[in-house]
Amino acid sequence: MGCLLLCEDGSEERFYGCIIDVDAHETLRLLGEEATNEERKMFEAFNYVYSDVFLHNDKSQMPRNRTTWSALNFLGTKDNKVCLTYWLNVLQSPSSRHAAIEKIKNVENNKSFSANHFFLPQIIPV
Repeated sequence: MGCLLLCEDGSEERFYGCIIDVDAHETLRLLGEEATNEERKMFEAFNYVYSDVFLHNDKSQMPRNRTTWSALNFLGTKDNKVCLTYWLNVLQSPSSRHAAIEKIKNVENNKSFSANHFFLPQIIPV
């Protein structure tokens, strides 16, 4: 048993086990027909939504108190949507960039780098 890795050059490598870091919906797609009922039940329980993500360096999109900045920051809600920011400097090499999900206020034009649309796990405020 185990996992067989087929390499681009045609070679094969066998492993006793395999850990794949993907979202639940991708896991089900990868398991395909071989997914057990228990696996289907577990992975189908995750909800996903499309979210707008903005890469920026606008500090006004971060918590007011800089000492509270963390990798993931909750800023509040607007129109029944959660606004989060990721401080990318903590997660990746320093670049003074942040990613805001569902903006609460507009990012200044000269501080915005890109806007993308992603399929992300749904976060429900309680």
